[in-house]
Amino acid sequence: AGDVLLHEAVRLVALADVDAATRSALLDLVDEAVLVSSAGEIADVEHSVVAEGRLDADAILLATGNKTAVYSFSAPLVAGAILAGAGEPARQALQRFGDRIGLAYQLVDDLIGAFGPAHIAGRAEGGDLREAKQTPLIALARQSDAWPQVSQALVSAHTGPVAVRAAQRALSASGARSRLEDLVTETLDAASAVASAALVPDATRGLLGGLVDAVRERVP
Repeated sequence: AGDVLLHEAVRLVALADVDAATRSALLDLVDEAVLVSSAGEIADVEHSVVAEGRLDADAILLATGNKTAVYSFSAPLVAGAILAGAGEPARQALQRFGDRIGLAYQLVDDLIGAFGPAHIAGRAEGGDLREAKQTPLIALARQSDAWPQVSQALVSAHTGPVAVRAAQRALSASGARSRLEDLVTETLDAASAVASAALVPDATRGLLGGLVDAVRERVP
């Protein structure tokens, strides 16, 4: 299904009623989105099999942004700017905004995967903990003095709801949850600052503010 949708995305651009320069810019945008998103997903899979001591928090954070931000936010926003004939400063601002809002969105997704109720997560509560996913939340816990206790709790998380609750409590006690929530707030504030300074119409600025609010409201 993903391959079909990627094919259709390229087809839409190829058949769009636009001039050659616009089509070229859009195709470059799609190309970058595919490459960056794929790199993020590959890194995410790699982190699931790398030995614990070799995991790097910055690398995990980079993969987190790459696998979501470009295709979900920055590329669509910049594509709209290109089609609207916006100048380079507006395009760059929208890309910076998209990078930040996309990272925040994925960080919130990681919080939901660890702490969100089943009706929000769309699967059993604590799914990321059951699967031992190496997310920024886990990377932050690894930096704390409580990591031995967190690590021990995570080992048993796959066994059921009681073990998941224990892992959640250990992560919260380590400070990792609050640190990740702070990172979400900082990233969303940075996105808001970019939106406020961007040379875009008021309606566009309102749309960007709505995106920030929507992501903020997802925090479990």
